Amino acid sequence: METTEPGSGLRPPAPGNRPGDFRSILGELRELVSAFADASPDHMTPHFYAHAFNEYDIAVRALLEALPDGFMADQDR
Repeated sequence: METTEPGSGLRPPAPGNRPGDFRSILGELRELVSAFADASPDHMTPHFYAHAFNEYDIAVRALLEALPDGFMADQDR
């Protein structure tokens, strides 16, 4: 049984290097979601789920890093 490892390998930006274009980050995230959604059930092994978790974690961190300073504090009010 082969394990599928989809994903574009998103990496969070380096500290102080926040991308201004959310569209590119969201586009990569859409591709990631689509790649995992297209996986066949026989490829959904424990390794697949561990890989998926790590890829989603990286993607969410990239989105959070792209937010302007103070954005989250403003949303909490």
